[in-house]
Amino acid sequence: MIDLPLTFGIVGMVCILFAFLMVQLHYWTQDQMRYDIVNFFGSALLLIYAFEGRVWPFVILNSVWALYSLWDVMGDMRKRGNVENAEVNLCRSSSLESYDDRHA
Repeated sequence: MIDLPLTFGIVGMVCILFAFLMVQLHYWTQDQMRYDIVNFFGSALLLIYAFEGRVWPFVILNSVWALYSLWDVMGDMRKRGNVENAEVNLCRSSSLESYDDRHA
């Protein structure tokens, strides 16, 4: 029989270690969204594992880790949205200026 919480714990541990190694080996930076996403999923899975085992210090640790990682993901999404909105607005204003120049 598969021990689901243990599986979550192992997958979570692999996620956290993978993200750590990618940064240490300079394949990723801590500012990249993929780093934050992998950390979030890893810590969320470890949180489930720790909660099932009633290991309260690790519940607290992984709760903070997951929340902070989620906060970073949301910040990354806001930045990405602002960049995309700025690009759209720049394109719109450029096309409007071109239209105005052609029809003046």
